[in-house]
Amino acid sequence: MKITDLLIIDENTKKYIINWDMVSSIPQFKKLKHTPQNPLWHYEGTVWTHTLFVTNLMFSKIDNNINNKNDLLLLMAALFHDIGKGETTIFNESKNSWSSPKHAEVGSEMIKDILNEENDENINIIKFYVANHMKVLFLIEHTDVCEELQKLNSTISKKDDDYIEKLIFLKECDCCGSVMCKHDNWKEILTILQKYNNTRKILYL
Repeated sequence: MKITDLLIIDENTKKYIINWDMVSSIPQFKKLKHTPQNPLWHYEGTVWTHTLFVTNLMFSKIDNNINNKNDLLLLMAALFHDIGKGETTIFNESKNSWSSPKHAEVGSEMIKDILNEENDENINIIKFYVANHMKVLFLIEHTDVCEELQKLNSTISKKDDDYIEKLIFLKECDCCGSVMCKHDNWKEILTILQKYNNTRKILYL
């Protein structure tokens, strides 16, 4: 399967949209329809519902410009960002709720199994976004945030590309696609992180 297999042309707009019938037929995604989440952070319901929210939000923000490769890969990152929850979700007795430990790392390794005909460059970029979408909120805890951002960006790019800005954008969609019953300052954190990233680009790019 390739990325393009997950897209169809909308008859009204004549533009590409996600083929949700195709996506929902994929076993790893189908499992998300029955995968619960902690209602404190995901009152919207199952992982599948959250995935719909996040992907559609990303789609609206990139203005349906998925002929652009960068936007297309971000859209795929939104679609796959929580795919690992189907394999990792457990009921945490101590927290008395559902938890999905290491779902980002597990999910990133599942992508190639699904998109088994996609080229390696595209797979690696999507894997980068998925693997790090949880980590991004904790980067400001480091002593030298700019250096940590540069190290993270260098794991995917040796050029002047700014994958951190796109990763922050993905996390914004992830948080906006969650119905949270508790405020955890994610907006403030991402705003601060973006400022650090702007400084990083001056220092390193």
